[in-house]
Amino acid sequence: MAIEHVLSLLGLPSDDRRVVEMLQSYGLNKYQPALDDSDPEAVTDWFPVTDHGIEFGFKDEAYLRAWDPLLRRKGDLIFHEVILYGDHPQMNRFRDRLPYGLSFEDDRDVARSRIDRLGAPRRSYERDVWELPQYRFIVSYASEDARVADIVACLPDAPWPLTDDDLVPLPSIRDIVALFGHSPRDPAFVRTFYPFGVLFEVESSDTACTIDVREEFGFELHFEIGTDRHGATDDRRQLKSITTYRDRDLEARGWRGDLPYSITMDDSPAQVFAKVPHAPVEKSDRKVSGSALWQLPDFSLHVVYSTLYNLVYRVTVGRPMSVH
Repeated sequence: MAIEHVLSLLGLPSDDRRVVEMLQSYGLNKYQPALDDSDPEAVTDWFPVTDHGIEFGFKDEAYLRAWDPLLRRKGDLIFHEVILYGDHPQMNRFRDRLPYGLSFEDDRDVARSRIDRLGAPRRSYERDVWELPQYRFIVSYASEDARVADIVACLPDAPWPLTDDDLVPLPSIRDIVALFGHSPRDPAFVRTFYPFGVLFEVESSDTACTIDVREEFGFELHFEIGTDRHGATDDRRQLKSITTYRDRDLEARGWRGDLPYSITMDDSPAQVFAKVPHAPVEKSDRKVSGSALWQLPDFSLHVVYSTLYNLVYRVTVGRPMSVH
C-alpha cells in the first residue's frame, strides 16, 4: 500500500473500513486497537509491525480533540500516528517508498531540502520537525546526520477550547520577579494574583508551598519558608518561583503571558538557546525531552522542552540561586 494513502487516513476512527483494510495490508488481520483496561490513564494504543518496519498509533478521540475529560475512554480511537523505521535495533527497515521523495540514505541537508520545498515552517534541533497542513512531520537522523533514522507523521493534540478565564490579563514576568521573596499575604502579591483565585489557597493554609492553577491559567506558584520578611505579615512563606505550562502539558491550559528573553512555548530548543544570552549551567538532552538551567543575576530560568517535537513544555522562573 502506498505510504501516501496510509498518511491520508490519519484522523479516521480505528474501525473505519479504510483503516481496517490498511492494517490488514500489513498483516494485522486480528489486531483491534484498544486501550489497556488495567490502566485507567491510558489514552493510546501502539502496534509495531517488525517485518514491515512500521508502527501504528491510536489515541482516544476525546483526549486528542481536547473534549471534556469525562468523555475519555468512552468513544473512538483515532489513527493519529505512523512511524517508518530505517535504523532501529528491533525493527526491520521500512521497505516501501518513503513520502515526499525521501530516502533513508539522505543526509540531513538533502532531507531538509525535500521537505522545506513544501513551504511549511521547520523547527530544528536533534531532529527536524515540520508543521504540515495535514499533520506534524518529524525526521530523525543517525550517524551524525549522515542518514535518515526514522520518520514520524502524527496529529498534534488539539488546544483546549477558550473559556472566560482566557480573558483575564496575566501579570508580566517582570512584575512576578519583583514579588520573589514576598509573602502570599503581602498586599503587592494580593493585588497581582487576586484575579486568579489563588487567595483561597493562601487563606486555607499557612504551610502550603504550591498553589496550582495550571488547569485554569497555566501556572503554578512555589513558595519556601523564609527567615526574613517583606511587608507586614506573619506568614513566613515567600514566593520562590513560578512554573508556566504549554497548553495540554500535564492537563494545563497554555500560559498566555510573556517569558524572559521573549521565549515562547513554540520555540525549538535551539531557538531558546539562541535567545538567552548566557550559557546554561546545566543542560540535559534525552531521547524525547530535555532541560536547561540558567543562573542569572535577577532570576533563575529552567526550561523543559521536547526533543521529539522541538517545542517548550514548561518554563520555571525563580529566585536567583548562588552558584558554588
